[in-house]
Amino acid sequence: MALYRFRQDYRFPGHMNHKMPWSAENLIKVFGARSFWYNFFMSRHFQRKIEDFICEHCGKKVKGDGFTNHCPNCLYSKHVDINPGDRANACGGLMKPVAVEIKSGDYILTHKCEICGFEKKNKTAKDDNFEEILKLSQSIANF
Repeated sequence: MALYRFRQDYRFPGHMNHKMPWSAENLIKVFGARSFWYNFFMSRHFQRKIEDFICEHCGKKVKGDGFTNHCPNCLYSKHVDINPGDRANACGGLMKPVAVEIKSGDYILTHKCEICGFEKKNKTAKDDNFEEILKLSQSIANF
């Protein structure tokens, strides 16, 4: 009786000789960004990335803390993630804050990508510009 032997050098089908064959880049190349297998391996995997950036909308320097997902000054975000922190989305469009709601005492922003139209909800942070949040809520109420 022959048993299948798992080889130590087993690689993901279609790998590109990367050190990590199960990386997000390889899964996207082989299966596509929204496939079952990509989501099976990558879903719910928050990857904390501490990154400083310059807002492409208002030009303010933002010091990231690993949870920063939008500019605290103008509230704009950028469409770079499929799952939080993976930086695997090729769109890269600016995400405009289009709505705000209050849930359990927290302000929740809804961002909409200006290129592809994708919408994502994000909690506000303590250092966010509260005047901008109020302007956004008033513009929605006047609509």
